[in-house]
Amino acid sequence: MVKDKDGETKGMVVYDPRDVLGLTVYPHGSSLANAKTANSLPDIGDKCVIADSDDSDIAGTYVVTSSAKSKSNTDVTSFDVEATKYSTDISTTISS
Repeated sequence: MVKDKDGETKGMVVYDPRDVLGLTVYPHGSSLANAKTANSLPDIGDKCVIADSDDSDIAGTYVVTSSAKSKSNTDVTSFDVEATKYSTDISTTISS
């Protein structure tokens, strides 16, 4: 940020642009075996491809940056996933 002598922001330089998505995912399957398979969290660093014909702004290749599972005896299991899209697809260069 560029500030004047009074500390007021007068300008900004943006670098390393990225988009961050917060997703709530409800795993399911057509059979019990498929549902159990779908019930595993994505790993940090996993590639996440978003395709949405109604919202092309979010379509693209992302990297999972956080994930958590919520379970309840009165509700369905859900995942909270944060995924980040960088200006260049870095999903193939991530090492763990």
